[in-house]
Amino acid sequence: MKRIIDFVVALMAAMVIGCSSENDEQRVVYEPAEVTLTFSPWVMEPEGNADAIGGQETKQATTRAVASIAGVVSRLDVWIYESGNEVAAVHQVATDDGFGTVTATLDRTKTYTIYAVGHNSDGAATLANGLVSFPSDIIRESMFYTAELSPASSSSLSCLMQRIVGKLRIETTDNVPTSASYVTIAVATAATKWSVAGVPGEATGRTVRINGVGSMVGQTVALNCYLLSTMDAATEFDVVVTVYDANDGVLMQRTFEDVPIRNGYKTTYRGAFFTGVMSASFTVDDWSEYDVVEF
Repeated sequence: MKRIIDFVVALMAAMVIGCSSENDEQRVVYEPAEVTLTFSPWVMEPEGNADAIGGQETKQATTRAVASIAGVVSRLDVWIYESGNEVAAVHQVATDDGFGTVTATLDRTKTYTIYAVGHNSDGAATLANGLVSFPSDIIRESMFYTAELSPASSSSLSCLMQRIVGKLRIETTDNVPTSASYVTIAVATAATKWSVAGVPGEATGRTVRINGVGSMVGQTVALNCYLLSTMDAATEFDVVVTVYDANDGVLMQRTFEDVPIRNGYKTTYRGAFFTGVMSASFTVDDWSEYDVVEF
């Protein structure tokens, strides 16, 4: 009987040891670590040298980081992913305390991917299927950042955001006609979403409506439009500008072909929009802009 009891005790001990060993192998160890992300934008500063961009002359520009995104954009949306799954999302507005700084508690044993967009939209941006979408597909001043983060290596990260839009500005040297009410700027090949891969999403086209033009009858006017474009070189767009009266009747329409738009740069078309011919350019200021083309 003693041998049987000893055998049972030994067998139970072996089972406990086996279970403990198996549990040790399967046990997930979570090591919490607080990580701070601080976001700031790159800005462009002009230099004296000239460089050919898009077939036109442009001054070179250097980049530098400024202290905060506050004053540049009014919203910051940050997503933290691990193994393709979202583990945290933070949505800030400029009136929030600490705008531009995000603190998250993550697992020190894992590696994460950070995606962030700063912008001036009326609501928070969303991220799904690798694409950032803006409210009502309205594109305004926008910046983007992505990086890998390992809490075991660093507890803080300085995130320098890059502009993901170029700015088209149409300046008239003639006056708005009395019958004008509003203007639309249509770009059939423009994207409305930004890919986390660092390029615009599918070119679905977008139209910007600019109201209040009728209140500027007898004055010159400047029309602005932001377009998601490319960083390393300009992408050319065909732009259709239409002037309407108060009854939605078309007063005039002009098409500008092969308009060069580059992220972080301002392309200016200036001239007699309503009565004459316009010209275009790339020039550099703190936005980085192409030389103005007189028309």
